[in-house]
Amino acid sequence: MVTKAFATITDEYAIPIPDEIGDHLGVGAGGQVELTVEEDGTITVRPRQFREFTLEETIGSVPAIPGQWLDLRREIEDAFSEAMDEKVQRWERQLQR
Repeated sequence: MVTKAFATITDEYAIPIPDEIGDHLGVGAGGQVELTVEEDGTITVRPRQFREFTLEETIGSVPAIPGQWLDLRREIEDAFSEAMDEKVQRWERQLQR
C-alpha cells in the first residue's frame, strides 16, 4: 500500500504530517519521527524507535541518593502487591454491581 500526501513547510521549517501519513506510521501529536535524507534527496520518514532497557541494564545507571538505600527488590514487590490489591478491589466492586 502506497500512501502519498503533501505538506507545506512552515516559517520555522516544520513539516506538519498529514493525518493519513501519521495514521499509517502510528504517530500523532507529540510523537517523534526519524527523518533520513539520502544522497539523491529522497527523505524517509519513520516512527522513532526507542531502545528498551532491561531491568538489569537500568539498575546502577542512576547514582544512589546520599544517605538513602533503596532495596529495589522490596520496592518492586511492594508495588506489585499494591497493584494487585487495587485490581482485587476493582473486581470486588464490579461483582457487587
